[in-house]
Amino acid sequence: MVFFWTDVIRASGIDLLLFQDGVGEGKVALENVGLYYAALDRAVRGVGAQLGAVVELFSLMPDGRRLPAGVGRIRGQIAAANRLTSFPVVAFSVPDYMSHLAGRQAGDLLSDFLSQKACRG
Repeated sequence: MVFFWTDVIRASGIDLLLFQDGVGEGKVALENVGLYYAALDRAVRGVGAQLGAVVELFSLMPDGRRLPAGVGRIRGQIAAANRLTSFPVVAFSVPDYMSHLAGRQAGDLLSDFLSQKACRG
């Protein structure tokens, strides 16, 4: 994977690669996402670019719906991204999954996230 991304970045002149983590879709387990970030970060830094993480704020349900994820999982995604990438985390998608405008569950996620952040200082 490293050589592929190094070649793509070098050939295209990309200076920032945003990698959507796939955790919400269930394509990558939270405990494994760091393996992807580490390999991609080595590749992009090797050609003078940066890696940014796009953290999915939802969970894919068995019926195909996407609902706001739990705040603990999201914090884990953000922590992994912050340890292993060189660009601030991007959240996908706050208006749809972490906003009072998107319904009670999304509003609750926003409230939980903000209250936990306040507790941490």
